[in-house]
Amino acid sequence: MNVTVVAGNFVESSAGLISDAVYIFNAYTVHLGRLGFLRKSLVGTPYWMAPEVISKSPYGTEVDVWSLGIMVVEMVDGEPPYFSETPVAAMKRLRDEHAPTVRNVSQVSPVLKDFLDRMLTRDPMERASATDLLEHPFLLQSGSPQCLVPLVEQYRKRMSRC
Repeated sequence: MNVTVVAGNFVESSAGLISDAVYIFNAYTVHLGRLGFLRKSLVGTPYWMAPEVISKSPYGTEVDVWSLGIMVVEMVDGEPPYFSETPVAAMKRLRDEHAPTVRNVSQVSPVLKDFLDRMLTRDPMERASATDLLEHPFLLQSGSPQCLVPLVEQYRKRMSRC
């Protein structure tokens, strides 16, 4: 399981294909998760940690779904929830408060809001699985990765001028 699912760990090829840059490093723990082993270690980047990781409760691959939800919030807001707070303060809020969401809910479509709600469910038993999410309308309506290429090229040009 990858408890560091954050936007900075993803890379895009020139063909628009996006992959997890730390996949190989985490392949062993993914294999353990598939075998049904639960972990209790506190490993990862605090702002993306699931409540059960922070609470040191046994957890499985459902923590990756939470981290993906936080990454989507980061993509909408430009930073993960509680990023202006210290890591310890953010961890306390993630553990004790309602699940975070985007700052301005009116900025997101109802289908994206539902997608986020399915990932950022505090109870890991109620949280959507990766398989469930693959069938979610938000992903089913997505376009080809090729549609990202012009956007990334435009961003790179803009950043090269800085």
